[in-house]
Amino acid sequence: THISTSQRNFIEIMYANSMQQTVVLACFVLLLLVHCQGFHTSKIEQRFHSPGVVLLASSSSSFNIDDIESRALAASEAWTMEVTNFLNAEESSIVQDRFNGRSDVACICVGGRPQSNRARFVLTNPDLGIDETTITRADYCAVLCVDNADLPNCDPWANVLASIGVDLKDVGDIVVVDSNTAYLVVSPEVSKSCMRLLPKQLQGAGVTVTALEDDEIIPDNGEVQDMEFKRLDKREQKRK
Repeated sequence: THISTSQRNFIEIMYANSMQQTVVLACFVLLLLVHCQGFHTSKIEQRFHSPGVVLLASSSSSFNIDDIESRALAASEAWTMEVTNFLNAEESSIVQDRFNGRSDVACICVGGRPQSNRARFVLTNPDLGIDETTITRADYCAVLCVDNADLPNCDPWANVLASIGVDLKDVGDIVVVDSNTAYLVVSPEVSKSCMRLLPKQLQGAGVTVTALEDDEIIPDNGEVQDMEFKRLDKREQKRK
């Protein structure tokens, strides 16, 4: 069929436009894929690392002293109680400095043991008459005893607790008294999960986890454990 010059030119222009649209569409799809991958980078980095290595992200919650003070004042005005998460030594010091000597807020430290490294705080109205002598430990802390564990061959405590779904905000001091026995201070909300799941997660034969009575205390001759997450080598874990 004979095609005129004008028809041929029209076809060439339409073909060129079609190719340009295809290139534009391909670029758009590529940019969309790059955007989506960037959006999920943090989650991907948590799941995939170099072969043989597991890296656990920190589960500690953000610390905001101004937010704690705001909630403390609200609790004081309402004659109720506000309880913080477990805080590390530096954060605990900041809380104590903020509320020390205040007449509008009572601040009571509860850590499950004297001179706790990690503690939580009960914040309320001073006129309620609540202090260290009247507060009940069991309302805010559960003390657990781990026995028959092979502790030298166990993973770091922060990693172990994360593996059973327990966040550090619910964990106070962990004190190891010998190679088989340790004491944990946790919030009452996670104590049953710890008693049920820790024996399955810790190395050792016949591992038990029991709760102490409110008047029982943690021995003072133990070593307080570091609560930092550590990199774990899968090959080393398999050899345990």
